[in-house]
Amino acid sequence: MRLLVTGCAGFIASRVTEALVRNGHEVVGVDNLNDAYDPRLKEWRLGRLRALSGFSWHSLDILERGALLELLPSHPVKAVLNLAARAGVRQSLVNPWIYYATNVTGILNLLELCRELGTQTFVLASTSSLYAGNEGAFREDLPTDRPLSRTRPLRKPQRRWPTRTIACSASMWRCCGTSPCMGRRGGPT
Repeated sequence: MRLLVTGCAGFIASRVTEALVRNGHEVVGVDNLNDAYDPRLKEWRLGRLRALSGFSWHSLDILERGALLELLPSHPVKAVLNLAARAGVRQSLVNPWIYYATNVTGILNLLELCRELGTQTFVLASTSSLYAGNEGAFREDLPTDRPLSRTRPLRKPQRRWPTRTIACSASMWRCCGTSPCMGRRGGPT
């Protein structure tokens, strides 16, 4: 099956992409390699993915609806996995508009494209670093070992949208990390 994975050079998306390709799927990956964190890390992950047969990468932003509309008809997909998002809590306070654009308008662009092109499956994953139970501004030395909520287990589907509006099955998954520490591949350890 051919799938579109957005944000394919990110920590979670690169691992999902690798697993999909290694399991026999074809992945069309898109990522704008923004500078929310060091783009060299994204380029390193992308280099690993490019070595895989069954993966193709396209440099574009999910805000570029026209570019997505040009790409998808020539690379029809059965499912869209939207793993693109702006990273970093602190930067979202400095420039909330880019976070809003990517995380709201970008998702709307993808949902509309699914509707227009007849793509039947859409999965949105939301990630967050947990800083639960701390008062005041966040600091590097605050504990991050308490879950944000005991009622939200990791990787639990959060929402099913009505499918008659967008004409596809849509799910949202929340993948939570508990540490800002970066591991070997540049993600939570």
